[in-house]
Amino acid sequence: MARTQGLSKSLNGLHGIQVYAMEHSKSNNKSVICEVALTILSMKNMISFLPFDFLSVSSHIDLNCSKPFEKKLTSSNTKNQQNRILFSNEYAKNSNLPLLNGDEDLPKGIPVTVYDKNGKKFPMTFKLWASKYYVLIGRWKNFSHTHSLLPNQVITVWTFHDIKTGHLCFAIAVRN
Repeated sequence: MARTQGLSKSLNGLHGIQVYAMEHSKSNNKSVICEVALTILSMKNMISFLPFDFLSVSSHIDLNCSKPFEKKLTSSNTKNQQNRILFSNEYAKNSNLPLLNGDEDLPKGIPVTVYDKNGKKFPMTFKLWASKYYVLIGRWKNFSHTHSLLPNQVITVWTFHDIKTGHLCFAIAVRN
């Protein structure tokens, strides 16, 4: 298993594993095939909770990511004047905070990239407001308008670091 963990760390995120598996899928070397299979199986839990077809952002995904969080939108999440989405403290503490790097400062705000299911990027800021509210601010209104978000719609939010830049990212899928 240590060899499998080494392989998964040496590959460039999910995209690297996809490429490696494709390149070696016709290999007659049984140890290579077994190593690829074990790596993919060891990642099964992570892959099983991806909230949408993530191929458009797979080259950015670090193997250390959050489980998805479903949020029912409120009217304040979709109002133009608000321009923010509020996350529950429980979600933020269990899913987002463990992924933060030491130099990321929530009270000041962390620049993040938010991806939609098509891979479109929306630059925003993840921030702790008034020492108790976890929010995405900045271009939330743009995301909301692009996806015609309405109160009571459900979104799925997933957090990860970009494997190339190390920056914190969110992926958001809108359920119709």
